[in-house]
Amino acid sequence: MIRSNPKNSSMSMDERVAAACRDAGQQAIEIAERTGTQIVIWRDGKIVHQTAAEARAEFDQKQNRSTALGINEQTD
Repeated sequence: MIRSNPKNSSMSMDERVAAACRDAGQQAIEIAERTGTQIVIWRDGKIVHQTAAEARAEFDQKQNRSTALGINEQTD
């Protein structure tokens, strides 16, 4: 379920889209962790299957890199 976030009102449209994509990715990983299913992504023109643990590690690594660069510094 999508909920309105008051912090989003001061965000640009690009920032809102990035936040929505980030939230959707996190939600997909959480569902995969609960159900024991794999994550299916499109990477470099190929379909790639990842375990929830692999997807979580990659997601966290990208989030940490973005935070270190000062990108998407939104907190929940």
